[in-house]
Amino acid sequence: MSRYPDAFANERTDIKSNSAKCGHVKCRLLRNERLSGKTLEFALGVVGEDSDLADKLRTGQPLSDYELHWMVDVRLLHKRLSG
Repeated sequence: MSRYPDAFANERTDIKSNSAKCGHVKCRLLRNERLSGKTLEFALGVVGEDSDLADKLRTGQPLSDYELHWMVDVRLLHKRLSG
């Protein structure tokens, strides 16, 4: 028997998917890997298409310590918690 009623099954799936996407972006950023494909699209959606950070993510430039902290510990965490 599930902990949640079936009415919440889709919502639970969306939350897990969002959390997994955040985890993929975080892992790649912490390993200084270039983002591409759907992972890059998701990350750009988190930071906004027109920011300086978005330009760095698109071109694969390394992030400063502050930018990495801001992305991993602030933006991705906020996105993950908001569902």
